[in-house]
Amino acid sequence: MKVTSKNQRTDRFFKLSLILSFFVFLFFILKGITLPFVGPNATNFSVYSFIAHNLNQFGYIETWLAPVISVSQTLPENPEYFFHHPTLLSFIISLFFRLFGEEFWVARLVVILFAFGSLGLTYKLGKEVVNTRFGVIAASVMALIPATTVFGKMIGQEPLVLFFWLSSVYTSVLFLKTEKKLYLLVCLTSVFLGILSDWPMVYFTASLLPLYFFHQKKREGLLVISFALLVLLGLLSYVYVLRNGFWDLSNAVAMRSFFGLTEIPFWPVRWFVLMLVRIAVYFNPIIVILAIISFWSVLRNILKRKVGSYDLIVAGFFFFGVFHMLLYTQASFTHPYLIYYLLPFVVFASSRYILALFERKQFVGLSLLIVFSAIYLLLIDAYKTNQVKVHLWRYEAIKQVRMQLKPYETILVNNWYALDTDIFWYPFLINFRQVSQSEFGVHKMYDHYVFSCPYVCDPYNRELLRLKQTYHATYLKRPEVEVYVFDLKRKNTTPTVLPPVTGTVSPNQSSNISSSTVKNFYRKLRDFLYAPQI
Repeated sequence: MKVTSKNQRTDRFFKLSLILSFFVFLFFILKGITLPFVGPNATNFSVYSFIAHNLNQFGYIETWLAPVISVSQTLPENPEYFFHHPTLLSFIISLFFRLFGEEFWVARLVVILFAFGSLGLTYKLGKEVVNTRFGVIAASVMALIPATTVFGKMIGQEPLVLFFWLSSVYTSVLFLKTEKKLYLLVCLTSVFLGILSDWPMVYFTASLLPLYFFHQKKREGLLVISFALLVLLGLLSYVYVLRNGFWDLSNAVAMRSFFGLTEIPFWPVRWFVLMLVRIAVYFNPIIVILAIISFWSVLRNILKRKVGSYDLIVAGFFFFGVFHMLLYTQASFTHPYLIYYLLPFVVFASSRYILALFERKQFVGLSLLIVFSAIYLLLIDAYKTNQVKVHLWRYEAIKQVRMQLKPYETILVNNWYALDTDIFWYPFLINFRQVSQSEFGVHKMYDHYVFSCPYVCDPYNRELLRLKQTYHATYLKRPEVEVYVFDLKRKNTTPTVLPPVTGTVSPNQSSNISSSTVKNFYRKLRDFLYAPQI
């Protein structure tokens, strides 16, 4: 009777832990979803949301669901495209825009829902492959890892692909256990939608092969791979027809491979160190250590040929997550979120070790791990949120400039501009063209020239002086930026008195840049590694 009572208390504890994990996840992933698209990687947010806007603006049939990035009120005869990735993400965002309106939180909600689905699939897969307790621990670990919520609310293909990858693994496990064809059909559907989300799903699908072969289902495994290649072929044909070739896609692949890093001294060493630093930072260093220890046991089982479904799944998560980073070496160097695909490996590998601690009743160690992970998550989340908030001035400044412009207008901007032009692009629907000092004669073709400088402009800048003398200017000033909006259709017939320049402000004097020890160390490490961000 005592044993039953103890088991019931344990079951209640795990149920409570699962519910708490979902609430922790929701709390952190919903923080800041209404903020404008500013800060690190915000260009991606603007691009995919802008494609969604154009799908609604021009129509699904008219655009052939293509990623049009032309700033125009009507579909141009020869629109600009962004075919680096498939368009499922932007298509779903466009549907949400139709339902809830074009808001920043609406676009983020799309990826958040997929990230939430990945959390649920992590629990279900862990429960199916090991047991219920393992599934709860895996979901709890996933909720406490900073990468889950930091990257899970970033508008990109990664949350979609991860969801469909986990879905294909989970339904494959169910099919191999029950042999019900419905599960195989759902797996194929997940593969199809995953490839429509992004190209990596093709080789992620290959991680299923060892699992099918292990369960003596070679024919079904080859079917899944063949289906993935068929979908890839169809998608490439679609791109070829609309783009008149693969030049756009091939350029993107070449640019994001190691060729994009060859100018950095000792780039392989710097790349490797940067990846280790990011993995430790975004996945929690202690969780990463536990994952490595547990993975060593998986490797030993593979070498001894004493593998099970768990070993094959974890190994697949690891090798294909690493393969993706190696394939897109330059992209993984410049974009931290590419390590997001290692999330299932870190979660499932570390959870096995944590389950062993629980079974050995190491409750003190488990309590310390939970407390540390919670505090660590709070710190990383606060830092990443601050990275966005310190850039809010960019949105507010462009919002002021936008009041002087017409919708869908093309403006000129100076070469060394301080305002992020992707914000002009979306959400303000203003196109831009950079112009040099020698191109003064091109002004008559446009209505406005936005000249911006970080902090304050050089009062002796020849281009700025000539613009002041020739055109009427609207002056805008913030602590972080100085902006002149020149009306190129309105001559400066009377002397214009502009606010005097009171001196320059160096980056170290900016109120937005802290001189704290942590941030100084961050900048030194970033500069040493030649990385745009950690």
